[in-house]
Amino acid sequence: RILNGAHTSMVLGAYLAGQNIVRDCMHDETIAGFMNKTIYDEIIPTLSLPREECLDFAAAVTERFKNPFIDHALLAISLNSTSKWKARVMPSLEG
Repeated sequence: RILNGAHTSMVLGAYLAGQNIVRDCMHDETIAGFMNKTIYDEIIPTLSLPREECLDFAAAVTERFKNPFIDHALLAISLNSTSKWKARVMPSLEG
């Protein structure tokens, strides 16, 4: 849920803010801040895994999102949004 939940949570707002690629979102202070709050304040606290492992994975995920060689398009992430929200975001919201 850390990787996919973060993607799914930010994709619509980021696209409406004029972004097209995940990497570029990570250079936008507002979007990157939202993504970090989502990961660290909303997703990780709901996981039943060791916190340290979650934090390490979250750090690796945010580095991956910044990778200059990955052009992950926001529109591709937004495909099938309803099913992605149910699987990737709702479990964190439900706690």
